[in-house]
Amino acid sequence: MKKLLAIILIVLLLTVSACGAPKEGSGGSAQFKVGYVVAGPDDYYNVSAEVVKLAGAERGWEVTILNSEYTPELEISNVEDLIAKGVDGILVLAANMESAQTATQKANAAGIPIVFIDFRLHPFKNTVPSMQILGKVLGQEAKAAEFASFYNRRMNHIKGILASHSDLSRPKVYMEMIRGNVPPGSPGKGNLGEFIEFVGGTNIGTILPGEVGTLNMEYVISEQPDIYIATGIAVPGEDGLVIGHSIYSFQTQQSLKNLASRSVVSPLNAIQQGKVYGMWHLFYDSPLNIAAVEALAKWTHPELFGNLNPHGVLKEINERFLAFPLKGVFFAELK
Repeated sequence: MKKLLAIILIVLLLTVSACGAPKEGSGGSAQFKVGYVVAGPDDYYNVSAEVVKLAGAERGWEVTILNSEYTPELEISNVEDLIAKGVDGILVLAANMESAQTATQKANAAGIPIVFIDFRLHPFKNTVPSMQILGKVLGQEAKAAEFASFYNRRMNHIKGILASHSDLSRPKVYMEMIRGNVPPGSPGKGNLGEFIEFVGGTNIGTILPGEVGTLNMEYVISEQPDIYIATGIAVPGEDGLVIGHSIYSFQTQQSLKNLASRSVVSPLNAIQQGKVYGMWHLFYDSPLNIAAVEALAKWTHPELFGNLNPHGVLKEINERFLAFPLKGVFFAELK
């Protein structure tokens, strides 16, 4: 049986092939046209675009890649352009729920299949349904159900323990989502903010108007968070948290130490008390987010979740669900 999570973006490409018949191209040859709209210009999305192009080339499809630059209006415009080009199907990795809804309406009106999945905006609500959709598309419903069972069992374990400690104190958590020279962002009421609240923490970023934004450091210092968490995907030689695939522990530790020593965060109680952690940024946009949930639970309430092993969760996911295992560093505690 094929493993369900083998290059998730190819799954989306297969979704389109299952939704309609190819058109007759010039010369009478059948040609399938696919449009792929990515949310932004980051490496994560650029790599996904390359995967889709390679998968399309193997099938003889014409693939058009458009980038929305994290702009809802451009996302809608990109879908309209693809409709005008007469594509057979549209794939969208959306960064905005409202533009996704508008794009869906326009594609449906044109009779063109369009598929969305969401692990980013509201991961707790949409991770399992998204995986179930992918299972139906691939004819892998049993494997999707297996993953859903795995995911729900681990989530319910944490939920059950917290429910039995209703008077539990909720430590304040400040999370910096660091990407190169761009000012660090923080999760608001969605995204990784949902994770923090779920595991019994208080996300100080809930004052933000959207899922992600930038917190004023005067506000952060006034809140004096109990826990500091950095996320990143930097590679050696880049600014930010060096963490992820093919990264070594010493590289992550040095970058986390550098981040914690910055004058802008060094006055925080969390830094002074050594409650400094790091996490792979892309957990926020992946069904692997269950591993991040377990890490956050362990860091936020070690008295309840000290036995959790997020590394073990990733190991099990690698063995049971991933055709291309993750190898590297994905969690860190400053030593």
